[in-house]
Amino acid sequence: MTDGTDTLSFAYNEAGLRTEKTVGSATRKYIWNESQLLADVGPDDAFYFHYNSGGDMLGYMYKTANAETECILVKNQQGDVERIIGTDGSVLAAYSYDKVVKPEILRQAPPNFKVGKNPNILLTREGEIAYQGARGTGFQNTHLFMKNILLKLGLTTQ
Repeated sequence: MTDGTDTLSFAYNEAGLRTEKTVGSATRKYIWNESQLLADVGPDDAFYFHYNSGGDMLGYMYKTANAETECILVKNQQGDVERIIGTDGSVLAAYSYDKVVKPEILRQAPPNFKVGKNPNILLTREGEIAYQGARGTGFQNTHLFMKNILLKLGLTTQ
């Protein structure tokens, strides 16, 4: 598959779970234990996911060549992630939800943390944020656009 000048390719296991994604010459590998994503490893960074005995994700480690950041998920009673915090208690990301469970990104830090690096959140070509549910059943459109979020945060005027 080609997207503009980049060639895209994907590989899946027998259960239909993605095991590799290649964009140009950069390949990300996804390591699974049955239906639990254990790791998302790219050429420059990696995510290593932590679960409790019931199979619920508790957090993850984001690792680059220069740093490791342990991230803890803070969930509401419905199991929706409300905050991602560091081990020092700092808020790395915060979310709120409306009645149809669409996340609204309120704050995201550090500034170089890219939504596209999170395997559960992506930014579409149109600038819409999509997220993958806790069970990994596919991405859902949120009808939230980066432009509107940046306006709300006062980071842009147009």
